Amino acid sequence: MSISSLIKADNSGAADTHFGKEGIAVINASHLTTGNSSCVVATPDNMFLATWAANTPDNSSVMGIARLTNDGAMDRTFGVEGLVECVFKQGHRNVASGLALMPDTRTLLWGHFLINSVKPVPALICVKKDGAVDKTFAEQGIFAVPEPLENESYMFNSACVSPDNSIFMVYGKSLVSAP
Repeated sequence: MSISSLIKADNSGAADTHFGKEGIAVINASHLTTGNSSCVVATPDNMFLATWAANTPDNSSVMGIARLTNDGAMDRTFGVEGLVECVFKQGHRNVASGLALMPDTRTLLWGHFLINSVKPVPALICVKKDGAVDKTFAEQGIFAVPEPLENESYMFNSACVSPDNSIFMVYGKSLVSAP
């Protein structure tokens, strides 16, 4: 089943007909239903990484990273059939927002998980070039900001990696008034 599509154009804006089918590549996963992507980045080895999120037949949701070759095919050397499923925190809704490439070929997936289905907690997952979670990063491959207090709410806006491998996360914090 298709969960999302990527379109590739040349610098004039014309579809790159060598990418996918007439410039459109499809991210496929046979065990998932509808889905979407929110971010794509080009890698130094001329591949593409995209975030994805999809619904499962039991109406739960999953998210992760897809890797495509320069011609738009799923890269079968990455994860399983070109897809890596990621979880910031088990038992919570996890939302993928973006990707940041590290100079050492690892990739950070950033987004958030929801507490009580409403309070987002910013988080990062670090994966290796083959899609395996890098268990040496933070706590078993996952970094999350401390969960907000009862009267606080967070929203993750962006992340990037500097040339010296420092990771920057931008998130907002607001106070919620008591009822």
